[in-house]
Amino acid sequence: MELDEKEQGRVTVPPFQIPLAVVTKQRFSELTGQDIGVIDAQVDRGLLPSVKVGKHRMVNLARLWVDALNQEVNS
Repeated sequence: MELDEKEQGRVTVPPFQIPLAVVTKQRFSELTGQDIGVIDAQVDRGLLPSVKVGKHRMVNLARLWVDALNQEVNS
């Protein structure tokens, strides 16, 4: 008898594709419908994960997904 994924302790992740690991704050603003000022404030306060790429601060989508998936599993 085979154990299903839940019984084996595996977490099944829906088949999402993340085309980019990071996006500009402007692009994140467009994707979420939030004002760029709100995005800037969230990045400045550390509420949105970000990385510096050259001179630009980018929203780290990869980290955001990982954090979101971990909260879902741990909640």
